[in-house]
Amino acid sequence: MYRLLQDKPFFASTGGGVTLSGGEATLQMDFASKLLQALKREGVHTAIETSGFFDYPHFKDKMLPWLDLIYYDIKLIDDEASKKYCGQSNQRILDNFPRLLADANIPVIPRIPLIPGITATKENLQGIAAFLDKHGVKSCALMPYNPLWSDKLQKLGLPARYQHKGFMTPAEQKTCIDYFTKSI
Repeated sequence: MYRLLQDKPFFASTGGGVTLSGGEATLQMDFASKLLQALKREGVHTAIETSGFFDYPHFKDKMLPWLDLIYYDIKLIDDEASKKYCGQSNQRILDNFPRLLADANIPVIPRIPLIPGITATKENLQGIAAFLDKHGVKSCALMPYNPLWSDKLQKLGLPARYQHKGFMTPAEQKTCIDYFTKSI
């Protein structure tokens, strides 16, 4: 808290605050809950970036009351693709999203990372758009691929299982937007 509150004047002048991100902050729910409560006592705006893969009742009790904003990543709509690329089913993620929309009195912003050949496909983006439309969501954030993660793997001596050189081009981004918006 000492380190975080050093920036409180900056938060106050900019409207900013503290965003818990990861990894996955909900994996440390008890700690995160205490941190969020302490931040709220200090009047600091709080947010979380999450994959949505959490025990919903626990999240609703431990974290939701202390949040002002939720960034909710939806990577893949197809369960088999989720198992292949993320190592687990996406069913919990897709089930938690509408529950959160119903219970949260704060903004829940869905975000879709655009990974060429994986999430940035016509089928995936159209499926996510239909899912969001079904739940009355009218906006989301499409996040263009950023290759800067690959340097971290090199420094850690880990092999890259995915290769895509460079940032997405404006044309690639426009194609993704078109796939997404033509589905709604």
